[in-house]
Amino acid sequence: MGQFMIWESEQSLVDHFIKLISKDKSIKIMREVETNFGRPDILLVEYNQKILEQRLSEHKETFEFTKIMGYLLAYLSDKRWVKTQTIKKSFFTSEVKVEKTIHNLSELGLVDYKEDSGLVKLKKRSEILVVTNIQAYEAKLSKWKYAIEQAERHLWFTGYSAVLLPNVSPSILNKTINECNSKGLSLTLMLDQNTVTTILKPQNKSVINTPLLWQINEQVVQEAYNDRKTHPTL
Repeated sequence: MGQFMIWESEQSLVDHFIKLISKDKSIKIMREVETNFGRPDILLVEYNQKILEQRLSEHKETFEFTKIMGYLLAYLSDKRWVKTQTIKKSFFTSEVKVEKTIHNLSELGLVDYKEDSGLVKLKKRSEILVVTNIQAYEAKLSKWKYAIEQAERHLWFTGYSAVLLPNVSPSILNKTINECNSKGLSLTLMLDQNTVTTILKPQNKSVINTPLLWQINEQVVQEAYNDRKTHPTL
């Protein structure tokens, strides 16, 4: 095979990387997720199976999870009881829309809602947050500087954003390591179709509370629920 493998395309690089990492059953692979600030080639989402099982046992087919739901959950995450009037002012939206969103979140089992007093709070994160880690990857065959620029953008929602490259020359590798290290990025190499190695890995951080976290969280639950309906024996 020689010192360096020549990949036919970035798509091929990404496909083989996903094939290798998807052997772990406690992860969810998502591709080209819209983050409002770019689309990572890959999101590797780790989750807590025990919490997921509990969520699935209580899950209801009710409402589509919307962006405003994600924003509201992120807003409530570090608060106790909040008045709906306060939420209305913070979100610059109508009281009707706020109350409908809160009602739907309550039906989904994500918030406690005292309708009579107009108070709402997030349920315990340990009961509803299945996601434990999110890793973002930007893959490039040669444009490593561009990959670093893209990967840096993803640090707003994850503490683990990585550049994924093929096996590169020592000179490029050293430059990439220095750049990734200075920006707090990880660096992973696909040496061949069956070998992946992480060259640089910053200290692992807990998940960052963002609307995107809650969107991904509910996508993991919904897709697991759909899989169980389609394949009841899983």
